[in-house]
Amino acid sequence: MPSPTAVALVVHLRGPVNAETLGPLGLPAFTRLALRHADGLIANSRFTLASLDGRPRVPAHRVVLQSPIGIGERVLRPRVRPVVRAVGMVGRLQPWKGQHVFLQAFAAALPDSDVQAYLCGAPLFGEAAYEAELRALAARLGVADRVHFLGHVDDVAAVLDSIDILVHASLGPEPLGQTVLQGLVRAKPVIATEGGGPGEWIRSGVNGLLVPPDRPEALAGALRRLVASHRLRIDLAAAAAGTPGLLSDPECVARHGEFFDAVRRAHRPGSVR
Repeated sequence: MPSPTAVALVVHLRGPVNAETLGPLGLPAFTRLALRHADGLIANSRFTLASLDGRPRVPAHRVVLQSPIGIGERVLRPRVRPVVRAVGMVGRLQPWKGQHVFLQAFAAALPDSDVQAYLCGAPLFGEAAYEAELRALAARLGVADRVHFLGHVDDVAAVLDSIDILVHASLGPEPLGQTVLQGLVRAKPVIATEGGGPGEWIRSGVNGLLVPPDRPEALAGALRRLVASHRLRIDLAAAAAGTPGLLSDPECVARHGEFFDAVRRAHRPGSVR
């Protein structure tokens, strides 16, 4: 159809395009009203972009580009303590994020230990009951005195710098895995679940460890392995610091601007889409 406007439309995908994420009404509406008329498309991961496979009218101008997520300076010289004192998760408290899996793994891996666990993040959108469930679970597992609920935190970098191991435990593929990228930038040994964006950034055993989702025993094994090996933590932290392709927020902004300019130059009012 002829373009109705001289302004180019760029669609930014931060999650997969399917009925599960957009809903049975949102999916056809998005496809008809946005995707069909887009001149360019930005996806936050190859996983997200792949959700468009087989769909008609996907813009020829498309790119996989990390989203700005609060990344400033990268840690280039990791400081890895000889003994693990703290492990943690950063993210909204909701069942899909898997904090309950983390607590089960923590209790199984470190039942008689001084290692502390930190949950950074708050429940939103009526999910306060999940926080209560997590507190009850920690009590049942016998680790309540070592599990700390920090709520919402503004300075994520400071929290990451204070822990020795960062855990990502989502029950399914994350479109990007923001906290995983933040952990890599801070040169932390990271354990993440397989699939989605995190699997595109982590080479398991090189700059982090990947485990199957919703498998507390696998996560516990990875925790034991890292706690037991100072050498492994040093190697993973050093490789995390050198992870190629990670962008600071200013670099993200610049890359987005370059893409917008390329789409604008290619856009011709009155062309067929």
